[in-house]
Amino acid sequence: MTADERRKADCEVIAQYAGTTPDAFANPKRGAELATSQYEQGVNVIYHASGSTGLGVFEAARKLNQRAGAPRKLAIGVDSDQYDSAPGIVLSSMVKRVDNAAYDSILRVRDHKFVGGLLQFGLAEEGVGYVYDDHNKALIPDAVRAKLEALKQDIIAGKIPVPSER
Repeated sequence: MTADERRKADCEVIAQYAGTTPDAFANPKRGAELATSQYEQGVNVIYHASGSTGLGVFEAARKLNQRAGAPRKLAIGVDSDQYDSAPGIVLSSMVKRVDNAAYDSILRVRDHKFVGGLLQFGLAEEGVGYVYDDHNKALIPDAVRAKLEALKQDIIAGKIPVPSER
């Protein structure tokens, strides 16, 4: 077994949903319940994509991190940099770069090239990304950052297909 295969074997992904209605994105209590359950199962990092329900994820990590001798629990925010919502808890955030999409649209209008319709802004267009800054540099080793950037380039190059549907 290669080192990459060992690392993959050591990683388990647990997926849960807070619900299927719009309320699922506005329920920090449910977020805390789900996160506490996952953290107590041994999960170390939770990526939430759940609006304000994710604030409950941060609170669960905060509480569990107060336990003496417990492994550190972290979370990954979503949409914008959520570090300020939970300093020391938010490892990084997946960010939607709406600023880049808006700027691109403005340029298209200015240059008389704007056409209505659907535009996709992925990694290549810098429509999405992740936060890497002074708040999390110490938590993300250089080798991990290099691997993330290599994976990003492989996605942009089409070497790693990303499904657009479930």
